[in-house]
Amino acid sequence: MRAGAAFKGWIVSLALASSGLACAKNAQTTFIVDPQGALPAGTITAQKNQDILTLIGRASRAVQLQDDISPEDSASAEVNSAYPLKAGQILLGSEERPGTFCAPISPHGLGETGPCLFDEDGDGKFEKISLASFDSRGGEIILITIKSKMMPAQLKRYRPLGVPVAYVPASYERSQSAVVRLAWESNYKPTKPDSPVKVIFWLDGSAKFTATGVSSQPVQVTFTGKPVELKVEGVSIRLQGIGPDGSIRCEVLGIDPHRAVPMSSRGAPQIWFIWL
Repeated sequence: MRAGAAFKGWIVSLALASSGLACAKNAQTTFIVDPQGALPAGTITAQKNQDILTLIGRASRAVQLQDDISPEDSASAEVNSAYPLKAGQILLGSEERPGTFCAPISPHGLGETGPCLFDEDGDGKFEKISLASFDSRGGEIILITIKSKMMPAQLKRYRPLGVPVAYVPASYERSQSAVVRLAWESNYKPTKPDSPVKVIFWLDGSAKFTATGVSSQPVQVTFTGKPVELKVEGVSIRLQGIGPDGSIRCEVLGIDPHRAVPMSSRGAPQIWFIWL
């Protein structure tokens, strides 16, 4: 692509050949998002890098183990002692991978890892175990961490269990939750206070200020001085104004409960917002 070429759209993925990330995948996993506490009342003023509100995200599917996974099999997948693969433990799944259920991943060495179990034939028993590991390039699945964040991960080290282990369906509400934030960004310029301002909103499940993130599909609006109503994955908002410091004033009108939200990995720092 020649320098200075015009980009169509407002998010451009720059996969630089020199970075080695040109072939990186972007995982997508659907989560169920619910309100956290009461609906915020009145006008909310959010400064730059300040979220509008927080919600709760959980896996769209969950199961409960009916027996223990052996210590030998657990060791192969670096099972965290704080979340052992014992009978009664809840594992997290998704619509995208119906036979795969994972424990929350947790810090291990310089990364984050955890176990995933596989039911290959849909008979209600797990036959294989795998190690899930944080992948800054985008991964193949998005998992919840033991610290209530969302992270892209890669599955590897597949191996058969010594003995297949049964499981039963469980309510998603019993599973480990993640903090999901309603975030925003704008192209407001203090030198042009009367110009139309483009504002984007999205749900973010990643740790703050990290290059590798997890987010929903963003929604963009143009503010011209009059209130604008929009909906971001079940969250209804009225954008009321933009302050001289670039802050926004908005009101949360409603939140749909049990909203199924596809969340995608943003990959390393190769994703940039491009304002047209």
